[in-house]
Amino acid sequence: MKKLMTATLMVVMVLCTFFGMANAQAEVYTVKAGDTLSKIAGKNWKVICKLNRLANCSKIFVGQQINLGTRISVKAVKVAKLTEFRWTRVGGAPLTNCGGKSESSLSEEAWVKLGLMDSEKEELRVMMMSKSHQNTFLQPGEHYQAVSFCKNGQVSFKQSVVTAWPKGSVVVQARTYVLTTGRKLHWVRNCGNWVLDNPVPMSIPVSQPPQPIVPQEEEIVQPSPPAVEPEPEPETSLSPFHMTEEEQSGKPRCEAQAGAGVYANQVYQGKWLYGETICYVWQNGEWQAGPGLYAMYGAGHSLTSAYHGQELGVGFQVGVQKNWVNDRNRRTTVDLKLRLLSDKSWGENPESGYSFTQKGKKLGVYAGYTERLNKEGDLAGLVGEYWKSFGQTVHSTWAGQPVQDRGSVGISGFYETKLSDDNKWRQRIIGGVVHTNWDQQNWLRGTYEVRYDDWLMFGPQITLPIGVSDLNQPLTHSDLTTVGAFVRVELGGKVREADADNRGAQLEFIPAEATDPPK
Repeated sequence: MKKLMTATLMVVMVLCTFFGMANAQAEVYTVKAGDTLSKIAGKNWKVICKLNRLANCSKIFVGQQINLGTRISVKAVKVAKLTEFRWTRVGGAPLTNCGGKSESSLSEEAWVKLGLMDSEKEELRVMMMSKSHQNTFLQPGEHYQAVSFCKNGQVSFKQSVVTAWPKGSVVVQARTYVLTTGRKLHWVRNCGNWVLDNPVPMSIPVSQPPQPIVPQEEEIVQPSPPAVEPEPEPETSLSPFHMTEEEQSGKPRCEAQAGAGVYANQVYQGKWLYGETICYVWQNGEWQAGPGLYAMYGAGHSLTSAYHGQELGVGFQVGVQKNWVNDRNRRTTVDLKLRLLSDKSWGENPESGYSFTQKGKKLGVYAGYTERLNKEGDLAGLVGEYWKSFGQTVHSTWAGQPVQDRGSVGISGFYETKLSDDNKWRQRIIGGVVHTNWDQQNWLRGTYEVRYDDWLMFGPQITLPIGVSDLNQPLTHSDLTTVGAFVRVELGGKVREADADNRGAQLEFIPAEATDPPK
């Protein structure tokens, strides 16, 4: 008898699963008396309301057809709950190094298992190369359409997954990619597994609901859905492409960079150094601002005499940045920095006995505009920089020594594109004009910058005089033509990435629930 009951129960479950799956394939549901959106679509009633463009989610009518997309009826929801997979142990079956395969190969296999279209896979490849992702955290109690795992050295997957690890037992970091088709995928840093989030239904034309007609034998039922605040309209803009999830939640975003260079022409040669930091401690939506430090140093010597000189400036800066998607649907960043330095310049000629020292203040303004042109990550932009000396005093062995204005102004444009297929090596072509106040000279400057992994930059530079100013007479155009080279490092992104990797490495020492890996 017991065996008969068991067999009967199994048959019933199979039949329920079959009919539940059939319901899941239905695209249109006809409203019956007593129905509500929450009864038809479960917890997804708000999504279905938007999909059908209902003016009032509380009002549906008997006989009205509701487009469910790929959503399922209440019966199928109940069956799905019986087949939910509970993900209790992060890293129990990691995709990383599964079968000894490379990360890119495993990702490709996972995308096939998760049912991505070819166009979606191509878009995802581009987004990964251009690092167009958000840093997010997966939390316990979340529901996902499918998750890829490693099983016997092969890529496998589970559908209808619920994250069920104990709250607070592990920090699960992910890189989140939102495709233009509406699909959202997470790549879990802890284990390399790919997670397919519930897809965002795309808007499709839906016929207008029929006018309510009161039936003669039954009353129209207009039950209200659960008392939940209306869901906000989905965002159509992209997230700021320089900000992580933690930074958007209020964590200060800090940047640090330093550079050095050399230059020479037929009358003078020298070197320069600079370094700066800034922390965006204030954030409000697309805007962020914060303080920082700035320092610069230059030194050089004449090739026609024994003169050599130096300049040092140290001070503070305040920066403001805005990240948004512009009217052309391109990710855009604007930077503005205001700098105030204590400045000192000095020089001497031992052969003639000449020397001078000049001290004062220096005001600087930096402005930059950057626009991402395409999914491949090509960039274009403008950069402007202005320096003005003020409050200067000079002490010199020459009684007629005037105060020298150590200011300058320049503007340049740039275009950046990839050099390597993995997008780690990139190139930036820069061209612009500069005016130097100390000799009243105008210059045309060109730079070729090679960039590696967004932290190392280097390349050659050439500066051509536009005419010859009165103060530079009787020098010639060829005398003033200057060539140089530079190297620069930008550490902000790498510091944040190293910090995230360090936190990720600590995860293996956090005990998780002792369960078998998914099979």
